[in-house]
Amino acid sequence: MLRELLPAGAVAMASSPGELAMACDAVPGTLEAALHSVWAKYVARSDADADDEGCGEPVLEPIPPLLHTATEKAEATFLSEQSDTRVATVYHAIRQIPYGGVGVRRTVEGVLEARCGSCSGKHMALTSLLARLGHTVELLTLHCDFSAAVALHAAAVSAEGALCNGALTRYNAAPVHDFHHVVRLTRPETEVGGSVLLDATWPDCLAPHGFRVNTGWADGGDTQLAVPDTAIYQRIEAVSVAQLGPMKAELVATLPAAQAERRAAFFRDLLVWLTTLQQPAG
Repeated sequence: MLRELLPAGAVAMASSPGELAMACDAVPGTLEAALHSVWAKYVARSDADADDEGCGEPVLEPIPPLLHTATEKAEATFLSEQSDTRVATVYHAIRQIPYGGVGVRRTVEGVLEARCGSCSGKHMALTSLLARLGHTVELLTLHCDFSAAVALHAAAVSAEGALCNGALTRYNAAPVHDFHHVVRLTRPETEVGGSVLLDATWPDCLAPHGFRVNTGWADGGDTQLAVPDTAIYQRIEAVSVAQLGPMKAELVATLPAAQAERRAAFFRDLLVWLTTLQQPAG
């Protein structure tokens, strides 16, 4: 679990849901406070919504509309294309979607219809699909150095890929602050395994280049996180699928200007390289 994945002694993990844990030596206190205030605002909204739902007279369920929402349509289409709806099947189907659309496709239907998404979009889609299938799932956010997720010195790259890979090595000198996302799946107590972390960031085609693709995961324990545990600064607890896009935009906007510019430049260079690596064969 995430508590065990973080480096021992470097991070004081939250002892209960809703707490924020971080490596104080790695992140300036001013940034810690700013990020926490953004997250707390969204949690407060969730709590207020829950209070509203539990007060007053019982509310009658509305008659379901004849037409599904765009999200429901996209989910139904996506699930109908799979061989079955087991967790592992849905997980790998989302994982195999090419990585892209950073800062653009942060809706479930946007990812499922375009078949392209960043870590936020892909994990929003995975969370929504598994919830639709009756599973208990949550979206977690990890404040991290995302450059550590990329194989900056991979040997097996094409000539074009090598050029882009070389451009990325300039980010070795300092962290690229970002907010990565994973899904926490909590199984019923009657099932073996308890809760597990699902990271569906990288498709199989990136395996030869050193990315953690989780090809062989078969509904067992935690998947490998795209970002090594040593590069994780803090965990931001769960928010809803609908809240994640706006919250992430605010978290990114909270970064100091120099860090924000470095992050934007890194993802521009990364996407150039990944576009080459993810092109269909032939």
